[in-house]
Amino acid sequence: MHVGIWQHTKPCTRDSVDSLINGVRKGAEAGVDILVTAETSLTGLRFEDPELDDRDLIKSELKRFQQAVAQTRGAPYTLIGYPAWIPGDQVEGATCDFVKINRHLFVRPDGSLGPPMAKVHSCEEGMWHGRHYNLQRVCGVEVAMGVCHDIKYRDVWCTGVMAGARLCLHPAAGGTPAGTIDEIRQTNTDVHSPEMDAFWVHVNDGGGSAIYYPRTTARLQERIVAATKDLTKHNPSYPEYASMGDQFAHARIRLYDATGCFPLRTLRAGSKAYECWSRLIPDIVDVDEDVPE
Repeated sequence: MHVGIWQHTKPCTRDSVDSLINGVRKGAEAGVDILVTAETSLTGLRFEDPELDDRDLIKSELKRFQQAVAQTRGAPYTLIGYPAWIPGDQVEGATCDFVKINRHLFVRPDGSLGPPMAKVHSCEEGMWHGRHYNLQRVCGVEVAMGVCHDIKYRDVWCTGVMAGARLCLHPAAGGTPAGTIDEIRQTNTDVHSPEMDAFWVHVNDGGGSAIYYPRTTARLQERIVAATKDLTKHNPSYPEYASMGDQFAHARIRLYDATGCFPLRTLRAGSKAYECWSRLIPDIVDVDEDVPE
């Protein structure tokens, strides 16, 4: 599987979409199958900005992005995010007609939208949490997704890995990293734990994005298999970290190098434990299935 990451921070929605289109073109030129972008990459995560409540703007810019993807030869499946509103009657305890969520989804190479996913454990003001764990099949590969703060909750990831996912996607908007580049690389590696024996694709809008192998190997002495330039010695401020703006990185990964640990642990715990866990595992949603607009 050829995986790419596109990291960008832009001051407004229209600039963000321009940057995303550029990222898709770079991904297509590199032959990427799946391109992952940061949390709410379509709009940026700017709580005070009225653009995040402008439904017409978000809808029109989403459509513009879809059209650009459709016109890009060899476009990858691109994971993007943006605020979205769902009917209140779909959310238990809702007291308003529509509930705002932190939505992410794949835009297919033909520009059409894949099935929606939402952040599971929301911590953003004015955004409701998701209703389901996120497990999808894209390019024939099962992927589990959690957003930013979801990294703190093991349930988000282990249920997907138990269901067969070996590729975990982690879009984030955690701000600009601080400290030395080597410290940031090590901290991020420790956070994206190898305990579940899965690949991790971490894209943070503030910087420090990378693709992580499940473990070191004979040919890979560090778990980071690809990183944006700002997380390497190519950063002009090295050894200290500094933002470098839009960044692209990509790598071919061998998914069979990830075996998943939680399924084995569950089997060893016996049938009763398996029954309990299996009730949490979501159905796999195929990204290429038709989705109502």
